Amino acid sequence: MSLSKQALKAKLLEYRVRQTILLLEQFGAKCTPLIRIDDKTGAPFIACTVQLNKNDKPFKFHFPITKLGRRFVKELRRLDKACFCGTVKMDDVKALFVALSNIKTVYKYRTRLRKATGLVKDKKLRSYLIWRRIRAKKLIGGGKSLWLTRSTLQR
Repeated sequence: MSLSKQALKAKLLEYRVRQTILLLEQFGAKCTPLIRIDDKTGAPFIACTVQLNKNDKPFKFHFPITKLGRRFVKELRRLDKACFCGTVKMDDVKALFVALSNIKTVYKYRTRLRKATGLVKDKKLRSYLIWRRIRAKKLIGGGKSLWLTRSTLQR
């Protein structure tokens, strides 16, 4: 009895989601086991919450089940071994989850995200983290540079 291609893809997706949730829970994230679909983009994601330090409030983030999510999982697996050996702090790895949260949270924790970006070896993922931090700075705390870009766009 063979399964159809769609059934195989569904089983593979379910397996990836379970493995991802287990990996995220090792880093202290609390995830819902349901796969949700984003209304704007239509991309599937897992809703999670994590607390960076004991003094900080927990924040929510959406872990994507796309190529970006696969890149994150690959890096998290590599960093999991480093955390186990004691070469990388768990708080630094948790700071990577900030990039997946909303833009206000990224702006609030942008210095921690900048420090944690150096841990990532994947070039595309590192570029995404840097882009996300710069975008948060422009949208929320842009100041003069934000005004200049808006004024030049209107001309």
